[in-house]
Amino acid sequence: FKSPTRLECMMQDYAKTVPEGHKVGWTRYPTTFGYFPCKNDIVSAAKLSASGVPPHSASTSEMAVYQMHATTLRRLGASIEEAVP
Repeated sequence: FKSPTRLECMMQDYAKTVPEGHKVGWTRYPTTFGYFPCKNDIVSAAKLSASGVPPHSASTSEMAVYQMHATTLRRLGASIEEAVP
């Protein structure tokens, strides 16, 4: 995906489609609990990572899911060690 075709690129247009008088709300939560895009190939991801930009690759998305589960379990009282970088 090298062009803006994903949903997150078009969400700003949603407000324009809501009829006047309708109530709209949203929920905010830490990205740790649900923003795990998997949109870059390994070569592009390596370049992004080297430049300090989140790579959003398959491996980083998978690790983010594991981290989210570990964080949730810690909040529920489980003793889980931090991941080794």
